[in-house]
Amino acid sequence: MGRKFDVAVGGRSLRVCVSAVDEAWELWICDTTHRLALGQRIEIDDAVLAYRQGHDPVAAAGRLLASQLEQGSLVLDTSAASQPCPRH
Repeated sequence: MGRKFDVAVGGRSLRVCVSAVDEAWELWICDTTHRLALGQRIEIDDAVLAYRQGHDPVAAAGRLLASQLEQGSLVLDTSAASQPCPRH
């Protein structure tokens, strides 16, 4: 099971999903079925350094993306959604 951050935007349910990729974590903004946009990529080496200092950069990035979506400061172009959202 992966990490996810739910967010409601204009009556629409979106989710920031965390996916493990080669030597990084990617935070994808998804609707219920498709990836809409890559929100951020966090390299594992950077995350490990932050974890050692007591920080959780993946959680911080997920909360930031969710907040930006809620506030409308991050606008998505959903016309190109093609990849399926990772199932959690």
